[in-house]
Amino acid sequence: MQILDDLSQEAKRYQPNAITRFVQNKLNYINDKFMITAINIENCGVFNSLTKPCKLDFVGLRTNYGVIYKSGDDLRQDGMVLQLVRLMNDLWLRENLDLRMLTYRVLPTGKNKGLIELVQNCKTLREVQTFLSDRPTDVFKNESIKNWIGRYNASEFEHRTAFDNFTRSCAGWCVATYVLGIRDRHNDNILISESGHTFHIDFGKYMGDSQTAMGINRDRAPFISIIF
Repeated sequence: MQILDDLSQEAKRYQPNAITRFVQNKLNYINDKFMITAINIENCGVFNSLTKPCKLDFVGLRTNYGVIYKSGDDLRQDGMVLQLVRLMNDLWLRENLDLRMLTYRVLPTGKNKGLIELVQNCKTLREVQTFLSDRPTDVFKNESIKNWIGRYNASEFEHRTAFDNFTRSCAGWCVATYVLGIRDRHNDNILISESGHTFHIDFGKYMGDSQTAMGINRDRAPFISIIF
């Protein structure tokens, strides 16, 4: 983990267009540090955000497993929120209420550092809203989500299943975020998978701890939903 921590810190000094190659070159020297078959170097890199999290693609015996190594944020809170969401989902399933909840694993490895499971085949709500156009006004178009899900679910059965996944998972996360008081929700931390599942990430604000800007409470909507 110290290797990954040093890597993340060093990557912050590079320009965005040079970060990915830098990380790939570094990871060539640490393949033997992991109890896995290999690391897919070509799929590794760094996300262009403030904390410069590293994307790692582990090669297993049957499939690849992607993780994000993040240094600079306290991931214990994210891990606890996701455990509570999984507990809520277990309670719903006991009552035969399947809301198709999609969650991911978070493993804190120290103070302000840890591993996050990388969910494959998904996009942020912002990316979905603008995938056909780069115009800023496209985020207000309701049909963008419908078009994006339909693109990956061509048959009638796939189409119905995907929209059922979307409707159920959206309802489940609406309840979960409301009950847990999760704040700071926007179209960069709400994601939608190609199979239609919606889910949330980044739980730095919860239990009513609202995001403020210049003393103004930005989180005035207690119930977060997605319309398509």
